Amino acid sequence: MSTTCLEIALVADQPGLAAALDRLDRFAGAAGLSEDAAFRIRLAVDELVNNVIDHGYGEGAPGEVRIRLEAEASRVTLALSDNAPLFDPFTLQPPDVEESLETRPLGGLGVHLVRNLMTEARYRVVDGRNHVLLVLDREASG
Repeated sequence: MSTTCLEIALVADQPGLAAALDRLDRFAGAAGLSEDAAFRIRLAVDELVNNVIDHGYGEGAPGEVRIRLEAEASRVTLALSDNAPLFDPFTLQPPDVEESLETRPLGGLGVHLVRNLMTEARYRVVDGRNHVLLVLDREASG
């Protein structure tokens, strides 16, 4: 299998995210990703882009997110970038998943899931933009 690639630039709002997720679903099928790999990629994009929309740009603020997905024989690489205020989501402390839902503070679970569903999760700043790089080994995703 050769490398298959998808690039999306979306408006950072719910309709933009919904359109991007639809394109990701179609890409996953065309690239022959397993259901598990497609689920993990979709969840990661959904969680991280929602965080950018809600916490990075804020309600009604203009913004964009760029997504690049590469499917290779052995792995899938997902890169997301935005120009919201700089923030490394992987500095968040993992939530205490043993704590009851009633007493646990809101937030942090999505990033925790992304960290645990991916083989690698990294953040860096490039040209003043947030860049998240996620790698999923296809073997690890069934």
